[in-house]
Parts: sequence; structure tokens; C-alpha cells
Amino acid sequence: MRFATSVCLAVLALAGMGSAVQAQTVDENWDKCRGGDSGRYSVDEMIAGCTAEITSGKLSPHDLAIEYYNRGVIFDKSHDSDHALSDYNEAIRLDPENSSAYLNRGIIYFRRKDFQSALSDYNDVLRIDPQKGKALRARGDVYLNLGDNDRAMADFDAAARVMPDDASVFNDRGDAHYNKNEYDAAVSDYTEAVRLNPQFALAYESRGDAYRLKGDYDSAMADYEKSLALDPKLVEAYVGRGVILTRKKDYQGAIAAYGQALQADPKSIEALNNRCWTRAAYLGTELDIALKDCDAVIGLDAQHETALASRGLVGLKQKRFSAAYRDFDSAVKLKPGDAFDLYARGVAALRLGRAADARADFAKASSIDPKIAQEFADYGVKP
Repeated sequence: MRFATSVCLAVLALAGMGSAVQAQTVDENWDKCRGGDSGRYSVDEMIAGCTAEITSGKLSPHDLAIEYYNRGVIFDKSHDSDHALSDYNEAIRLDPENSSAYLNRGIIYFRRKDFQSALSDYNDVLRIDPQKGKALRARGDVYLNLGDNDRAMADFDAAARVMPDDASVFNDRGDAHYNKNEYDAAVSDYTEAVRLNPQFALAYESRGDAYRLKGDYDSAMADYEKSLALDPKLVEAYVGRGVILTRKKDYQGAIAAYGQALQADPKSIEALNNRCWTRAAYLGTELDIALKDCDAVIGLDAQHETALASRGLVGLKQKRFSAAYRDFDSAVKLKPGDAFDLYARGVAALRLGRAADARADFAKASSIDPKIAQEFADYGVKP
């Protein structure tokens, strides 16, 4: 499943919002709070200007809300989200119709993965301005992260009507199609995204993933290469390339691709797990290295079912049957209907002399996937 990782940038309308505050004497503090000419003031000077305006005692509640909002934006741009959040809260308290403050506060909540609070703020933006394209896209991204792809799609459709030249809207709608296994539609949206923004590395990578799942490996590889040319640290592209090389039985090439992913992000769970799995399932060599990779994943996420299964397979091949059984048993508890985990637990149980338990697991696994025994034989594991 694909998740949105970012939403629209904070609104930086520091030049005023069409209020009576513009009729006041335009002094240096007023200018600083709006940024002045680009680069004229430092962040500290801009914040000080806003603070002077806020504490002047001369502003109406509406105008005071604007100054809190502006200072919030400056804090937000300087990565001080706590102070930004506090200022957006005050702006909303003073002016409950300040849609920009709701939008920016929602973005902070989204970044913190507080999706319900973000959703509430985006709903307020759209209550005030139902055609606010950035809010439609942002709410769609929340729904995407909550797994509600249909609602996400509806918001992205609406955002695309309002902002037909915004590449990010089409990329995100592509993600919703991808999650629904609608790969042709996903490719179409990702293609529109890169047409609108030919430098959009993530959209190329995403289209590569869709092509890969359609079985079009050549197109997928071309997109991964394009995305990496634009962003050499795009981990997902290296991982996608590794998956294709595995499908083509170029296992050493796959391991190299996962290694490149880990150079970009040493904590990439997908790259670590895939490299562990490739060594355990297909090569059957360097199992100690494979074990370290799987251990690293589980150290990052103790509930990672796939990594537990991968480590269990390493244990089987190293003849550490008790450890393998524990890993497969944990995996089964996390994903009770998985044929692989059940069959593998049965193999470990059989090696430990627990024949009855093994037969029960083999029977259940085979009822779920009649070809599971052959799959394990392909991995070099037989009961």
C-alpha cells in the first residue's frame, strides 16, 4: 500500500490578507512580520517584528489573528512546529474563519501522523472554502494514510478540477489507484504528474512500481533509472529495482540494489528484509549476514511479520529449529491465515519432533494454498 508522505506546503501569504491592518501606519515591525523584500530580514528579526505587533495592544481581534498566523508561518518555515502550532491555535481562537490557519495547523498534525486532528482541520478549511484545492488534496492524503482510498479518490478528483496543473494531485490520485490494484489508471495519473513536472522523481518511481506490478519490467526499470537520475537517494527505486532483478533470478544484482538502498537509508526496513530474504530463500548462502539484516528489521519493528518469517527461514536453513519455530509462531499470530507462515511453522515443528503439530499446520496451510509445499521445495526446504 502506498501512503502520502507530505502535503501541500504552509501558506506563505505574509503580505497581509486584505484586512484593515493594511490601513495602519506601515512601520518596520509590520514589514518584518510580512517578510519584507525577500532576504531582507533574518528569521529572528521577522519573529521579533510579529511579536512587537502582537504585543502592541493596537490591533483588533481579527488583525491580531493575522499577526499570530504570520508568526506561525515563520516558525513553521524555520521548523519550529511547536511554536507554529501555538500561534495557529491562537489565530483560530481569535478568528474561527481563518482558513489558512486551519490548513497550516492540519499540515503540522499530518506530519505528526495525528490524522484525525488533521482531518478535522481540513474539514474546517473546506467548510469555509469548499473549493480550496490544497485542502482537498491534503484531506485526500489523510484518507490515503487511513486506508480509505475511495474517499481519497473523491478528494483528489475534486482537487484535480480545481488545480488541473498541480502534478502532486495526480501523483497522489495515482497512489489511490495503486492501492486499489488499478495499475493502468495509476500509470495514467503518474504519467500526467511527470508531464506536468518532468523533474518529479517520486512520480517516476511510483509509475515504475505500477509497471512492475503489471509485469512490464522494462518500463519499470526505465522509470526507476529516471527517478534515480533525479534523486539518487530515492530508496524505493533501488528496492523496486532489486525486486525486478530477483524476478529475473539475478540474485546478486538484487542484493547489490538493496545495498544501494541501504546506503541511502541504513534503516530501510524493506531493503533490509528483502536482502535477508534473497540470501535465505534463493541463494542459501551468507546466512549469518542474512540473519543480521532480519535482526535489524525486527529491532526497528518487533511486529514485522514478514521479517519474522524471513528470519525463521534463515533459522531453518541454519538448523536452529527452536529459534525458527519461535519466529514462525510469532508470524502466525500476527497473520493467522498466511499459508507460508503456517507451513514453515509445521516444518520447524517436525524438526523438533512435534509431528502432530506439524501435520495440523501442513493441512491448514495446504487448504489455503495447495501449492505451498512446492514453493518450499523451490526454496530448498522439504518436510
